[in-house]
Amino acid sequence: MAPNKIFALLIVSAALLMCAGCRTFPKWPAAGQPVAKPAPAEPVQQDSAGPAPAPAPAESVVGTARYYASRFHGRRTASGEVYDQKKMTAAHPSLPFGTLVKVENLANSLSVVVRVNDRCRRHEEVFIDVSREAALELGFIRQGTAKVRIIVLNNAHEEGSAAARN
Repeated sequence: MAPNKIFALLIVSAALLMCAGCRTFPKWPAAGQPVAKPAPAEPVQQDSAGPAPAPAPAESVVGTARYYASRFHGRRTASGEVYDQKKMTAAHPSLPFGTLVKVENLANSLSVVVRVNDRCRRHEEVFIDVSREAALELGFIRQGTAKVRIIVLNNAHEEGSAAARN
C-alpha cells in the first residue's frame, strides 16, 4: 500500500474513533431486572363551561422610533437583504429576522406592521429603526423620531420559518 493511502486510512480511523468516543449509550438494565415502562399520560380535563380561553395579548413595549436615512437605500442589511426605503421593514437590536412587529405612533394613533430585517445599535432612547415608508405612514417624517408602542405579532425564530417578504 502507498504511504499516502496508509496515512489517509489512519486519519479516517482516528476520526471515527474520536466520534465513537463522543457517543453515549443508554444504560441497560442488569440481566434479570425488568425494563421500566414510561408512565401513561394523564387525560386532559375539559372544562364544560365553554371553549378554552383566548391566548393572552402580546406584550407591548413603549419607546422611541426613528427612521433610516435615505443614504442607506440600496445597501445590504444585517440579514443580507438590500434595504429598500419603500418597503415596510425595520431594524431591531434583538428580535429575530423575519419577525413581524406592529408599530403604533402614540402621538396620532397611526400604526403599521413592519418586518425586522436589520440590526440597530442598542440605545437608551431609540429602540427601533423603521424604513422611510413606515415613518411616512406613521406620520413622523418631519420630526425624525416618535414615541411608539411596538407589539410583536409573530416571532420568526419561534415559528421556525421566515415571515412572508414584502
